[in-house]
Amino acid sequence: LSMQSTERVAVHVVLAGHVPRMPDALACLEAQTCRAFRTVVADHGATEGGRPWLEGRSDLIALRRRGHQDILRDQNDLLALTRSRWEGENLDQRFVLFLAQGVWLEATALEELLRAFDADSNLQIAGPGLAYAEWALDDDGEREQLIPQGTWASAGFSLTKARRLRIRAAGLPDTEALAPDEVFGFPLKAVMVRMSALERLKTSIGWFDEVLDPELAAADLAWRAKRL
Repeated sequence: LSMQSTERVAVHVVLAGHVPRMPDALACLEAQTCRAFRTVVADHGATEGGRPWLEGRSDLIALRRRGHQDILRDQNDLLALTRSRWEGENLDQRFVLFLAQGVWLEATALEELLRAFDADSNLQIAGPGLAYAEWALDDDGEREQLIPQGTWASAGFSLTKARRLRIRAAGLPDTEALAPDEVFGFPLKAVMVRMSALERLKTSIGWFDEVLDPELAAADLAWRAKRL
């Protein structure tokens, strides 16, 4: 089978809060030039008008949730599901893309990320270029046009041993070199991680520490990766 027809990437999307229509993340996945992925969605039933498009989609794997929304528990459960589906596979050649529901990727994003991982077997984590944009609304309040607001070369969080967390963005005036006791952690907006690396980072409670907030939990995972 060609790469285009073989699943190499599990795209994890957590639907949370008010989701009245097809989220940007799922819409942009429709346009990807690379088709070597499967979308896995955690759905709390909060999709309201969006539920019809989620049902009956054979290309999606939906994990139905009830009750209180817990994004980190969703992320841990999605990873456990993907790991079980890939039992016996070469995890060095399998990847998880964490994608927030409000992110819109360029059509070539997945293709470029896989090309980067294939070119460097030591690469464990990478993300597409990030840009800020806002939807311009029409007179009826419907989204009409996506207006770019600027780009970041890279973005994430820095974390100290005391778990002091702050946003870092390359190119901004307050950007500075990381101190030796700090780590650069990724946000769960749009980042791809090699599954074999995630396998080594799993703890007895899962991948993400569910007592933390999502940003700190992602940085905490990166801290464990640095120690490893």
